[in-house]
Amino acid sequence: MAVFTLHSKISIGNFKPFKGVHDISIKKSLGDYADTAILKLPLTARLKQAGSPQTQSVLTAHQFNVGDKVVIELGYNNKLEREFVGFIRRINMTTPLEIECEGYAYQLRAKKINKSWKETSLTEVLEYLIEGTDIVIAYTNEVKVEDLVFQDETAFSALGKIKDNMHINVWFDENKLYAGLKYSYYTARQKEAKPDVLYKIGHNTINANDIKRTLDKEEKKVTAIYKDKDGTEIRESYGTGLIEEEIKVDNIRNSGDLFHLAKNEVEKEKAKDWEGKIETFLVPFCKPGYKMRIEDARYPERTGNYIVESVDTRFGLGGGRRTVEISYEILTIDYIN
Repeated sequence: MAVFTLHSKISIGNFKPFKGVHDISIKKSLGDYADTAILKLPLTARLKQAGSPQTQSVLTAHQFNVGDKVVIELGYNNKLEREFVGFIRRINMTTPLEIECEGYAYQLRAKKINKSWKETSLTEVLEYLIEGTDIVIAYTNEVKVEDLVFQDETAFSALGKIKDNMHINVWFDENKLYAGLKYSYYTARQKEAKPDVLYKIGHNTINANDIKRTLDKEEKKVTAIYKDKDGTEIRESYGTGLIEEEIKVDNIRNSGDLFHLAKNEVEKEKAKDWEGKIETFLVPFCKPGYKMRIEDARYPERTGNYIVESVDTRFGLGGGRRTVEISYEILTIDYIN
């Protein structure tokens, strides 16, 4: 019988990577552009100075600073995967010591914004927000943006306004920034791709009882609405259902862009036949945006290909676990394993 031993490797600032940790909690999601991690460490540590054989006992909290870079690697039998990269946001003087970390969105918190655009593109706005950081743009929809004003804000909160007011999804994969319609993005790129991760219910999963079929859905019609300063509305609709839904959009008045927003809302709901979460071990590795293949011999109707919405990873004295959330199903060909 194979023996799986948990291992971790944590790098903070300029210190040599260490393993001693009470608990780690990591949350990453396509729905939230701020990845987070919480580390719980012993209050004291043995510190060895370079070139000296002696060690000294020090308070752990005094060795780290807000803004220090953090890299967390986890796995079994020293086969580690990089689970999180970010920065210390807060140090809590608790027992054990608690260190709150945030992904690369943290670098946007200190950047003050006073900027306006009469006409521009989403790409140009994002390039301005990330200027001077280590963030790179991996993907953005070519959306036309008008009358956009950021006054006395941080780049972090400006990104939140893009997400909420323009109904544009914003997410990170380490330092890579994505901004667009995530359903359209992943459908186009993952439909014919081989799954990134395979879960066989009852074999390499712990609990899948939360995966449930969504309630019977009525076909719906969605209308994206931009309202001008003089009260004039630009409306673009998609869908033919009896149920009607309206989404109010700021700074996007281009008819084509509004139509794509409405279409994205309708199509992603059609693909949400199953929802819920599964609990798994650390292996296989999984992260948001992965194409996840679920195979269920007992309930074969749940077998299918899904996009991963979020992953919560826990690591500590009690073991290592992931909670993986379904975003929506991708209907495509079956794969022979």
